[in-house]
Amino acid sequence: MDLAPDADASPASRATLAQRASEQLVRAGAFARSHALAVTIAAVCAGVLVWQTRGYRPFFADDSFIALRYVWRLLHGRGLTWTDGERVEGYSDLLWVLLVAAGGLFSKELIGVSRTTGILTTVLAVLAVVYAYRPRRLGDAVPALVGGLAMVLTSPVVAWSIGGLEQPLLGALVAWATVLSYRLADGLADDRTAPGVGVLLGLAAITRPDGALFTVTTCAGLLLAAGFNRRNLKAAGRILAMAGLFFFGQLIFRRFYYDAWVPNTAHVKLALTTARLSQGWQYVAGAEPYLRSLVLMALVATVVAMTRQDSRKRMAIPIASAVAWTSYVVVIGGDISPARRHLVVIIVLLSLVTAEGLHTLARRGWASRAGAGALAAISLVTLARAQSKDPEKRHALNDTWVWSGREVGRFLSRAFAAEKPLVAVDAAGALPYFAPQLPCLDMLGLNDRALATHHPPEFGNGLIGHELGNGAYILGRKPDLIAFHTALGDVEATWRGGREMRESPEFARRYQLVTFKTPEDVTTRLWVRTEDGRIGVKRAGGEVSIPGYLFYTQPGGVAELNPEGRLGLRIDASHPAYLFGLALESGRWEARVEASGEVNVNIPGAGWPAGDDGTSHAEFRLEQGGQALVTMAITLRRGDRAHLLRVVFRRIPT
Repeated sequence: MDLAPDADASPASRATLAQRASEQLVRAGAFARSHALAVTIAAVCAGVLVWQTRGYRPFFADDSFIALRYVWRLLHGRGLTWTDGERVEGYSDLLWVLLVAAGGLFSKELIGVSRTTGILTTVLAVLAVVYAYRPRRLGDAVPALVGGLAMVLTSPVVAWSIGGLEQPLLGALVAWATVLSYRLADGLADDRTAPGVGVLLGLAAITRPDGALFTVTTCAGLLLAAGFNRRNLKAAGRILAMAGLFFFGQLIFRRFYYDAWVPNTAHVKLALTTARLSQGWQYVAGAEPYLRSLVLMALVATVVAMTRQDSRKRMAIPIASAVAWTSYVVVIGGDISPARRHLVVIIVLLSLVTAEGLHTLARRGWASRAGAGALAAISLVTLARAQSKDPEKRHALNDTWVWSGREVGRFLSRAFAAEKPLVAVDAAGALPYFAPQLPCLDMLGLNDRALATHHPPEFGNGLIGHELGNGAYILGRKPDLIAFHTALGDVEATWRGGREMRESPEFARRYQLVTFKTPEDVTTRLWVRTEDGRIGVKRAGGEVSIPGYLFYTQPGGVAELNPEGRLGLRIDASHPAYLFGLALESGRWEARVEASGEVNVNIPGAGWPAGDDGTSHAEFRLEQGGQALVTMAITLRRGDRAHLLRVVFRRIPT
C-alpha cells in the first residue's frame, strides 16, 4: 500500500496518512522485536540443552542400538528387520526409526544422526512453548523462558536427547499438538487447525504405539474445557479422524509386513499385575524429589490459571495428557532404562502448564510479573541443583558397558566374516548393531516372536523385558556363539533361557567357554558351539579340522586376531594349549598344525617333527575297534608367543 501523501491532498488527509504510516512502522518494529526476543529465548534454551548434554555424553542406551540395527538393515536393503528370517517388530518407535534412516542417507554415523535428531526434536519442543507464549516485549519473556528452561534442565530430557530413543520426538509432537489445541480452546482456530493437530497426534501414535493415548486425552481435554458444543465436537472429530489414519495405517502395515496386530515388544513387556503397579508407582514416585520444583511450579500455575476462564480452558489439555500418561506409566510398571525416559513427555507437559500459569500472572501487572519471575528463577535453580543428586543421572553416566559391545561386535564381524555364525545374545543392542552382517538370536524375546508369545506362569512379576526365555528353544536353534548377560559375556547365565540351557546336558556336550580379546584389549567370554555348527569342529569326508580357539588353555589365555587378521589361540610360556577327547575313527591319520611361531606338539604315541615354518606334520595310528579319543598338547618351542590357528587331521586310506 502506498502511504506517501498526494501533493493535492488536504492537510487533514496528509495528517491521517502520516499517522497510519507511523502506526505501521511501530507495529513492524514491535513485530521485529517480538520475533528477535522469541529467537533469543529459543537460542538460550537450546544452548543450555547442548551444554547440558556434554555431561551425559557417554550415555547411549543398549535398546537404542536395537533401533539402529533396524535402521542399518533398512538402509542396506534388508527391510525393517533385526535379523534374517522371520520378520519381527522388535522396535516400538517406527517414526523415529524412519527419521534416523532418513538422516542415514546423508551420514553413515548413525549414532551421531540419532543424537542430532534427539537434540533437534527437544529444541522443537522448546519452540512449541516459545510459540505459545511468544513475548511482545521483554517483560513478557518470563513464561516462554521459564517453560523452555524447565525442560532442558531436567535429567530425563537431557539424557534422552542423546540417549538414542524416541522420547524427544514424542515430547515435541505432543507439545506442538497441545499448543495448537489452545487455539481450538480459545475459539481462534481456522479450518486447518484441527486437522493439523490430528496430523501431529497421528505422528505421535506411530512414534510409539501407546502414543495414541494423546489423541484421546487432547480431545477429552478440549471438550471438557471448551464445552461439548457443535464446534468443539466437530474439531475433536477431525482430530480423531486424522490421527486415526496414521494409527490404522500402521496397524495395517504391521499386519501385512509382520503378520501381527501388536508389536513384539508389547508381548515381552506388557503385563497387568500388582507387581507392575508397584514397580510403576516406585518409578514415578522415585522421581518426585528431583522434579519437585517443576511439580510445585505446575501446581501453583494450575491454581493461578483457575482464576481466568481462558487459562482454565488451555490448562485442561496438558493436564489431561499429563495425568493420563502418568497413570499409564504406573500401570505398565515404568521402565528399567536409565534416566526415567517415560517421564520426558510429562516434563514437557508440566513445562507448558507452568508457562500458562506465568502467562496468567504476567497479565496482572509489573508486580505480579516481578514476583513470578523471582520465584520461577529460584525454582529453576533448585531444579537444576536437584538433578546432580538424582541417582538416575549416575545410572545413565555409569551405563557405558554398551560401548564394549562396539568392540566385541566389530571383532566378531572381522573374525567370522566368512562363516557368519548365529550369535545368541541377552543384550540385543550394541553387539548385534556393530556386527550387522551376522545373524542374531535375541534370547530375551524382544526380536523373537516364538519367545515373546510364550509366557511363563509368573510373567509380570519380574524385571520388565527380562522375564522370557526358553532353553530348549534356544538350543534347538543351534547358536554358534552365546553371550550371556552383556556383550562381554559371562560364564553363568543371568536370565531364564540361559539358566535353562546351562542345566541341560546338551549344552555341556556341545558348548565350550572361550575367552576372546579384541584389538582394543576388550575381553569377552563367549560360549562356542564345538560341533555341528558354523565355527566349531568341521568333519568332511576323511578330514577333521579344529579351530585353534577351541583348544583349552590355563586361565588368562585368550583367542585373538593375528596381524594377518586370522583368529587363533595365543600360546606363551604360561599358556600352553590342550585338546582333550577328540573323537576319531580308528585307523591311520595324518595331522597338521597351523601356527604362527614355533611350537612343540605332543600326541601320546605319535612323533612330531616340527618345521621351521611353524607347520607340524605327523602320522599316527589309532587302535582298531570303532572310535578313539585323541589328546594333544601344544607348547611354545621358541620365542615369546605363538598363534595357534587350527589343527587338521586327515585320514590316510589303507
